[in-house]
Amino acid sequence: MNRPGRGTVYSITMIAVVGGLVLIGVMALWLMNSSAANGPAFPVTVFGDPRTFDKVIALPAIRPAERATLPQGTLDNSQLLPLPAVPVYTFIPKNAADSLYARAATVGMQTELDRARAAAQAGTRDRALFLYDEIAAKLPNDRTLLVERASVLASFGEHRRAAALLRGALSRFPGDYELEMLAARNAWWSEQPILADSLVGQALAQRPADVEATRLRETIRTTTQPPLAVAREWARTSNAPREQLLLARALVREGAYAPALAPYRLALRDPRLHTDSLLLEAASAAAAADSVQALEALTNEYLALHPTDAAASLRVARAYSWHGDYASAMRVYEQLDWSDPAIRLEVAQVLIWSKREREAEGELKTVLAARPNDATTLKLLGDLSLWRGDYAVAQGYYARAFQSDPTIEGLGAGQLAAAAGIEQARLASLPRPTPDGAVATVDGFGDNQGFHWLSTRASRSFRAGGAGFNASVGQTSYEGSPTGVLSRNTGANLQVDGTFDLRPGLRLTAMVGGESYARVSSFALFGAGLSVFDLHGIQLGVDYRHQPAVSRAATFAALQARATSDVLAVTFSSTRGAWSSAARVEGERFASTVGGANRVAGAATVTRALTPSLAASVGLSALRVDRPSPVLPRFGNVVWAPSSYVEPSVGLAYRTKVSEKLSVGAGWQMGYGFAQERAGDQRFGTGSIPTGTLSGDLLYTSGLWTVGAGGSYGGALVRGYRAGLVRIQASYRLGQ
Repeated sequence: MNRPGRGTVYSITMIAVVGGLVLIGVMALWLMNSSAANGPAFPVTVFGDPRTFDKVIALPAIRPAERATLPQGTLDNSQLLPLPAVPVYTFIPKNAADSLYARAATVGMQTELDRARAAAQAGTRDRALFLYDEIAAKLPNDRTLLVERASVLASFGEHRRAAALLRGALSRFPGDYELEMLAARNAWWSEQPILADSLVGQALAQRPADVEATRLRETIRTTTQPPLAVAREWARTSNAPREQLLLARALVREGAYAPALAPYRLALRDPRLHTDSLLLEAASAAAAADSVQALEALTNEYLALHPTDAAASLRVARAYSWHGDYASAMRVYEQLDWSDPAIRLEVAQVLIWSKREREAEGELKTVLAARPNDATTLKLLGDLSLWRGDYAVAQGYYARAFQSDPTIEGLGAGQLAAAAGIEQARLASLPRPTPDGAVATVDGFGDNQGFHWLSTRASRSFRAGGAGFNASVGQTSYEGSPTGVLSRNTGANLQVDGTFDLRPGLRLTAMVGGESYARVSSFALFGAGLSVFDLHGIQLGVDYRHQPAVSRAATFAALQARATSDVLAVTFSSTRGAWSSAARVEGERFASTVGGANRVAGAATVTRALTPSLAASVGLSALRVDRPSPVLPRFGNVVWAPSSYVEPSVGLAYRTKVSEKLSVGAGWQMGYGFAQERAGDQRFGTGSIPTGTLSGDLLYTSGLWTVGAGGSYGGALVRGYRAGLVRIQASYRLGQ
């Protein structure tokens, strides 16, 4: 308006319109720049699986301990709804139908109204707001004044105060759609989206189909991440796909990954939201929730859109691996291209966890061919070799891994374990020292020929003059029924054994004693031996023994015929990593009151440690006697004397610790015996027969005490000779 003598005063309406348009333009440019800078991402842009690395470099790297926050995206310009326009406040000059001016005049505030409007037009913020407050004090329930005050506040950018002013007055103007919408817009512009949505909800309650209110709600909910409580309320009242997505994201922000999966599923039912990015977002939540089935289902939907994206399938395979479902993991891995050595390395690790070590070793060697200096691959090959007991091979792999990366996790422990295994194998080839202590032993033997014996023995070991000695006394009772009438004979024995270390790696053994049987005779015991050990893992020995033949012949007739046995034996044993071998060849001369015979026997075995507890072996034994056995009238053959007997065999041996004090062992052996027996001296019958042996033992150690029990039973499986042996033993060590 123009006043005489004063400058031009612009209409408050024009200021409001221009100010509103400027604000709209600024907001639109800000949104465009922010979204354009970050790229389109609604529903979301997912930058990979936050729980995995691109490549696996070691076993622990397949599953990192920490979980990164799930990725979130920004809004695409094309998905932004237009901001609602600010309703234009129409200023009507006082000389027309300006109802506010007329009401202000009735309370004597027309001058203040003119000044307030002039201050607003001049941009004098504090002056304008002060005058409007004075006018409102006189006209507290004037709706037009309320709208004008809110518009002025908005023109000064005071949207929060404008929203608060309008909200405070809504109770005086119930159901006023225009006021509710004006309050909602100011709340939205003042970055109060939750309040703005609530006010829009009140407006929609008045006009459910109103286009402007609907568009403002769309804008608010499309660009807002509400707190969980608000998101739950929105989802409850609307149950639309968008609100379900907001709820899912709110749950993810709170770390509630598993509950977020259901609203994600509801959101994905909307074709507009069923996008690759949202599928990956939901899949990431499934991975964080450890729901592998949901992860695979969502990934499969994603792969239907992007069938060549191997990274998505890789996440599923890894997730199955984390959960120990190695069969499912391998099913997914088999769909991938293994030409990348990193993928093949992962596959090898899963095969290891699946206890498919042989396959894993093959894949690792393929990786090693492509990456000869890959420390992780070398370390894993060393681990496999160590696990099998191939200590020297493991040591070689560990040395190469150390050259490539000396800091790799677990390498030092592996090197120590390999060195300890090599030393353990070396020590295993040495004669075991007998600790000072006392031992009590009970042995029992029986066969299907009616021959049995039971022996009890007590021994005491000690050291004197740098040598080790073991003195024992015992009693043995033999019985048999070769004539159909049970015969029994009991004897006592005394024996002293000594070991003398001549120099490192060279040991002399000697034995002397005697056995006496009341109704038969007394026998001398003596012998000596020489052992070379710690010779590159090899032990060699030669040993001679003179003793009663009854136990070795396993006949009652040998005792009654006063048979003696002179045995000269040569032994060999060696350990190389997981392999060990042993051989024994002996020549034996039997002599008795009714004649003698000469026997040559030999046995060899090769054993392979399959695991720390399980070993497999293959063996061959043979026996030959140069003449028929001497025969004692009424008692039969003194010794079994076949022309030849050969038996190849295979076996398994298992030993494990049940607890710190108790260990258990078991063995199984199968073979085939080829026997050529002489007439009148047949245990198997001429021909070939299958044979088998079962064995087992228990060993309990507590402090200085050790108690053990074991036994074996074997022989022909279908017909022929069978025998069993049982031993119970208790020992007490003197000192530590």
